[in-house]
Amino acid sequence: MRKITKETYLSWYEDMFFWRKFEDKLAAVYIQQKVRGFLHLYNGQEAVLAGSLHAMDLSKDKMITAYRNHVQPIGMGVDPKRVMAELYGKVTDAPWGIIFSNVDNIVRHPSQIYEAFLEGFLLFLLLNFFAFRKKLIFKHGLISGLFLTFYSLFRFLSEFFREPDIQIGYLYLGTTMGQILSLIMFFCGLILISLLADKKNEL
Repeated sequence: MRKITKETYLSWYEDMFFWRKFEDKLAAVYIQQKVRGFLHLYNGQEAVLAGSLHAMDLSKDKMITAYRNHVQPIGMGVDPKRVMAELYGKVTDAPWGIIFSNVDNIVRHPSQIYEAFLEGFLLFLLLNFFAFRKKLIFKHGLISGLFLTFYSLFRFLSEFFREPDIQIGYLYLGTTMGQILSLIMFFCGLILISLLADKKNEL
């Protein structure tokens, strides 16, 4: 491991201060609902990353995390603007595009609005239609299966308008990790529906 000097401590402090400010900014835009969904912050854990990076050789060592955080890729050299932009939509020339001035002043898809409509409002209407109009609420598990199916479908579609995970990028046939996970959830929903649809499992 590299020797710890006064310069090392100063470098740690500078990095940790920036990481904390970055996460504080994310928390602020989350409260303003400019970032939606789940937001896992790294506040209070900066020293863990600083020490780990000091002990690592980034030319050969890899790091994984138990949850999706933003500070880790920044500490490993990813441009903070790319990390911030990943939470927003793709660049677009559509007339309804939005400029996120706290990111990069580039017109982007308002992907949060797409997700709120598809995964929130429309999903709510569909589930209520099948639950109460089609009386599926009285059949064990079918609404859960429909939720998995519709949610994963809408998530798959919304991923076309979001930046991919910066540490992963695009995968097979230009898909993102979010789309691959959505496909898995989609087929799980279909399997659950197929297993329960013909059973006499009414309440």
